[in-house]
Amino acid sequence: MQQLFPSHPLRALAMMLWLASGISSSVAAEDCTPEQVENGMAAVTLPAEFPAAIPLPADYFLMNAMAEPASEWNPYPAAMVELLASGSPEQVFAFYETALPKAGYRIVMWEKDVGAMGFRFRSDDIDQGTISINSYDCRVAVMISVSLLP
Repeated sequence: MQQLFPSHPLRALAMMLWLASGISSSVAAEDCTPEQVENGMAAVTLPAEFPAAIPLPADYFLMNAMAEPASEWNPYPAAMVELLASGSPEQVFAFYETALPKAGYRIVMWEKDVGAMGFRFRSDDIDQGTISINSYDCRVAVMISVSLLP
């Protein structure tokens, strides 16, 4: 009779971890309903000040958006959006790593550590933009903030 787990202890551990990851990821994929969607929160709309050329994931859910005019404390108008995206933080990071330059943005700094992923970017119409990528429920939370040049 063939054993379910190989006789070597490390192989058995690797097999159990592989099975557990497959089961949890398939359950997560089927039962993935973000908190805001589950509570019936309607998606908000992008503010007019948010640059249309900034790439957004294909199936995003926009949770929050705001825009601020220039003021005496901040000489640049600003816009910020928070959205949920499907996939893993690594997949969303890879999306932005390729999509930002294709859209004409210069990545000036990126961070890819456990628990903290994101970018700083610039363009001819953006003084500074930041993208933060984190896990949230069964999705990925993305926050994009831009300071626009006048």
